[in-house]
Amino acid sequence: MSNCEKYRYFISVLNGGIKDYLFSKEIISERDKNDTKRINVRIGRSDFIMIHKDTNAVKELMIKGDLADGAIMDLLTRIGLRDIASTMIKRGYVPRSVTVSYVIPSRALYLLIEGVRGRVPTVRVSVRENNYEASASYCVISEGEDVCTYLKELITIVTEMRNCLITYAQ
Repeated sequence: MSNCEKYRYFISVLNGGIKDYLFSKEIISERDKNDTKRINVRIGRSDFIMIHKDTNAVKELMIKGDLADGAIMDLLTRIGLRDIASTMIKRGYVPRSVTVSYVIPSRALYLLIEGVRGRVPTVRVSVRENNYEASASYCVISEGEDVCTYLKELITIVTEMRNCLITYAQ
């Protein structure tokens, strides 16, 4: 589990331990409905909605804010998505939302990062068995920005995370 150790927190979150990584004072409200848990949280002065879905077919976590806010990086890091947060920070990208979906029957892992039009690309990454696909809402390769390299780094992270989820999130 040496490579998977860094995803231990996130695997715990997907298995239902989402509140283990939040301070009670950060939880504004929470609601359970069937297989979905919705938690409104405040990190510093920033409000986010965390939606956790856990069914026999999918385990999913969405973190969404009304505006792109750097506090989301702290939240991603705390729940075990440090590599994804670091990759975005390195490029100066602050997303509006991040969704990770693990589809159990197909063993596919999906990552959706909602960007800000014209400033942060919206990214979709999917990894299944030995196949992967990644796309961005815009592609720039320049001295200051390289969206294609960003996508390659995310594919590597999602592939490694998927392998750990297959082993530990069942």
